Amino acid sequence: MSDIKTILLVEDDEDIVSCLKELLELQGYRVLVALDGEEGVNLYTENRERVSLVVTDLNLPKMDGDEVIRTINEMNPEQRFILVSGYIADDKLIKLYEGRLTFLQKPYRFQTIIELVREQTT
Repeated sequence: MSDIKTILLVEDDEDIVSCLKELLELQGYRVLVALDGEEGVNLYTENRERVSLVVTDLNLPKMDGDEVIRTINEMNPEQRFILVSGYIADDKLIKLYEGRLTFLQKPYRFQTIIELVREQTT
């Protein structure tokens, strides 16, 4: 089995996807990309054995980040998440997934998310 960690990135902003995917790959991660929540859940379902971390935006087409997290959590209650949003964190959601969900406020520095990914995948 490979030591390369796989990150599922669920984000509808293609500029962010492009930059973040490249940066994560430069750090040695394999990155799966979904441009909406529904696609994110489908990709997770197909790759759940390999996904170390799910990074999802809150506001997404077809299925929001909250629903993505809830759905994936039903499949794997051990899954770790980084929830990204331009809105204030939902404390109830963070408490529900305590220890497995980290909130990151937009706008963020790419270095910040790289550090969070590293922390969540070690």
